[in-house]
Amino acid sequence: MDPETALFWNHIFGSDYWGFFLLIGIVLLILPRVIKLTARPRKICRRAGAGMMLLFFLACIMCMYTYIESSKGFIEDEFACRNNVSVMVVEPYTIRFTNNGEENAVISNRYKIERLIERSWYDIDPAASGLQAAPFEELELAPGESVDLTFDVSCYGELAPRHYRYAVEESSYSYYFAEFDITEDGEFIWPE
Repeated sequence: MDPETALFWNHIFGSDYWGFFLLIGIVLLILPRVIKLTARPRKICRRAGAGMMLLFFLACIMCMYTYIESSKGFIEDEFACRNNVSVMVVEPYTIRFTNNGEENAVISNRYKIERLIERSWYDIDPAASGLQAAPFEELELAPGESVDLTFDVSCYGELAPRHYRYAVEESSYSYYFAEFDITEDGEFIWPE
C-alpha cells in the first residue's frame, strides 16, 4: 500500500469518533441490566452493544495495520550535513555544491530521491530504497570550490506531481538535501 493511501486510512481509523462506538457498546451491554429490560429488548441491546464494540476493535486493528504500512517508507535516520556546504538545484537533475567552509568536504556518488507526504519525508519506493550510484566518482571539495553534478533519475520512472528532494550521501547518516517540485504539467521547478 502506498504511504499516502495508508496515512489517509490511518487518519480515518485512528479518529477519536471510534471511541464513541466503544462507549455506546458498553452502555448497551450494561443498561439492560440496570433498568431491568425484558428478554427481547435485552437481547437486542446486547447484540447492538457487542456489534459496536466489535467495530471499535476492528478500527483499532486497521489503525495499527495502516500505521505499519505508512511507516515502511518513512525516513527517520537521516541528518543534514553539518559542514558549511551550500546545496541547490540549478537545472533539472543538476545540483550545485559549494564548499563555504574552511575544511575539505566530501560528496559521495550515492544518492536517492525522497518525497514529502504530510510534513514527513518518505522513500519513493520502500521496496527498493537503497541508494543509487551516480555516474561520477566520490568528490572532495576544497574550501571555496564549487561543482555542478548531474544525477540520473530514470531509475525512479515517471515522478508524480509533488514535492521531492535529492538526498546525496556524505557519510552513513549525513546527507546533502536539495528540494524540487514536479508540477501537474510535468514541469521541474526548484527554488532559486
